[in-house]
Amino acid sequence: MRLENIRSVMVVDDDPQIVEQLTGILKDEGFSVKSASNCFDALHIISDDDTPDLFLIDMVMPTVTGDRLCKILSSNPQMADSFRVVLSNMADGRKIDLEAVGAHACVSKASCKSMSANLFRVMRQLDGLGGLDHDDQRTETQVQVLRERLQHAQKMEAVGTLASGFAHDFNNILQSILGYAQLSLTEDHIPPGVINNLKEIQASARNATTLIRRMLMFCRKVDSHRQPVDLNQQIRHVAHMLERTIPRMIRIEQDLDADLKRIDADEGLIEQVLMNLGVNARDAMPDGGRLRFQTRNCRLDSEFCDWHPGLQPGQHVQLTVSDTGIGMTDHVLAHLYDPFFTTKKNGQGTGLGLAMVYGIVKDHAGFITCDSELGQGTVFSLYFPAMDLNTEAKVIHKEEMEHFNGGSEMILLVDDEKGIRDFGQRLLEKFGYTVMTAASAEAALEIYSRNASRIDLVILDLNMPGMGGLKCIDHLREIRPDCRIIISSGYTGNDEVKLAMDAGAQDFVAKPYSIKDLLPRIQEVINLP
Repeated sequence: MRLENIRSVMVVDDDPQIVEQLTGILKDEGFSVKSASNCFDALHIISDDDTPDLFLIDMVMPTVTGDRLCKILSSNPQMADSFRVVLSNMADGRKIDLEAVGAHACVSKASCKSMSANLFRVMRQLDGLGGLDHDDQRTETQVQVLRERLQHAQKMEAVGTLASGFAHDFNNILQSILGYAQLSLTEDHIPPGVINNLKEIQASARNATTLIRRMLMFCRKVDSHRQPVDLNQQIRHVAHMLERTIPRMIRIEQDLDADLKRIDADEGLIEQVLMNLGVNARDAMPDGGRLRFQTRNCRLDSEFCDWHPGLQPGQHVQLTVSDTGIGMTDHVLAHLYDPFFTTKKNGQGTGLGLAMVYGIVKDHAGFITCDSELGQGTVFSLYFPAMDLNTEAKVIHKEEMEHFNGGSEMILLVDDEKGIRDFGQRLLEKFGYTVMTAASAEAALEIYSRNASRIDLVILDLNMPGMGGLKCIDHLREIRPDCRIIISSGYTGNDEVKLAMDAGAQDFVAKPYSIKDLLPRIQEVINLP
């Protein structure tokens, strides 16, 4: 089957059998085919690739329905000229108001044989149109919406750039605060009251570090960091914060499984999910009520996973967040995870909260459902894959290791911040190392050129005035090809770290780093073969 105006097709359907069948039939006829199991994935794919000539869209899908996707596509100038065909389980597609939906045709999924025949008939009819006749003049409202979206995107990019510079400077300050607090805790004969004060300083510095990382993740300036996470502990922490910020007539309850398995997750992102759900529950209970967090271990069978594409059968951790608030209408539920969709007054919400929750859960290979009725409250159920016991036990053992061995090697510490150089020198010397310091890449190269045979390791800040860390790595390896290097920085984009590792650095430690972060890495790099 050869058509002039339709050469590429995207199939969007949450039924994997339908996707497989349509993909096979279309590819056999020579069409280029892409597929997606939900509307979010479809939009992500077409944002990275060229827009298909034809969309085949299932009408009924979780979270964002097919008619909503049709409207999004038809309102986007770059995608409006594509053909949109909805797939429906109703035998008579004429029951669907195509104009209201934003589609050009409907194909029934009543039977596989008739679906294929009807699809090719519709494709021939659409191809004969030679493309759709759209008015090039957009209404003033449409132009204004596009202008506002562009301004928002530019604003977010500016915020991200500002956040990057802020993170670098602020993490350098936190490094000195956290470092000296840790160094003081290693002294002998410290009064108990002073120990408690120092531990509070440490905890506050770590909280500040988490805030900075969360800001960078929101601006997409840093990747998430996965580790074994105790969801119960995260809930207790968030519940404590919510108790201080939400009205007292809202009661927070916790029903947490004492034997809950850990999940492989980013602590900051999971906290963001819990906070968003908690704040939404608060807004749904203006006259007070109950906010309840519940956790359980559960095993998902293949039948449940077949109904929820993307999930794999096996052990999962279930998180339930429920409230006794005003509930939601069917219309709100249908658009719950749409970006920029909000029921709040102008200026009181961005409409991004639940869209981000959905994205974070999906990114963690999880699934989220929502049940709600007007006047009956709302229940969110989230499922995350549980970690296997062997992996979990291995990581916990590493975290519980409190004793670190030092060494007698010579280390060159390079950083433009005097406080970090002073702290680093005192820390490393306390653990037996001989330390030389340099305030710039140029000074480091001068020292290294004279002492290359004696220096066993260079700890190098990447972001410094002058030459900077990346070029310094090249020159260090020119002097000594087997130079051992650990890079560090208060903030680096992920590309910078990769470039530094490709240039010859052996490891990376992010500021502010702790003693248990730094010391094991030093011995690992020094002892490399």
